Amino acid sequence: MAALGSLRNVDHIFVLTKGGPVGATDHLLYRVYTLGFEYFDFPAASALSLALLALLTLLALLALPRLERGVHYDA
Repeated sequence: MAALGSLRNVDHIFVLTKGGPVGATDHLLYRVYTLGFEYFDFPAASALSLALLALLTLLALLALPRLERGVHYDA
């Protein structure tokens, strides 16, 4: 759940550091944004988006049985 929740921090990274010095605070969603809209490398951005979709689907499928049992996470 923490990994899924960490994906909500993209706007903070964008506003505060824009990836930081030499990509120190680079984030996967921020990388998709920079590839697509700054470098106009749409094929790489869409491939990375599909990889992110697969990763999020896997994380959600792993978390779903725990949520159905009533195990709650403190994030």
